[in-house]
Amino acid sequence: MILAKREKRRYSYSDYKNWSDDERWEIIDGVAYNMSPAPKVKHQKISRNITWAIGKNTSKLKECEFFE
Repeated sequence: MILAKREKRRYSYSDYKNWSDDERWEIIDGVAYNMSPAPKVKHQKISRNITWAIGKNTSKLKECEFFE
């Protein structure tokens, strides 16, 4: 698993607003984290298919409730 890259300097929301949209960043307590890119289309399709299969098979069970 690839973890987010952590920057050592403290940042503010003002800094964040001026950053390029080319990369995904998150600020937590002034610490900037370079986030991993969004999942590829293949990954999203697999995830969707698993979600649909689970939802379809649990929808008939009264004791199960499925959230997407």
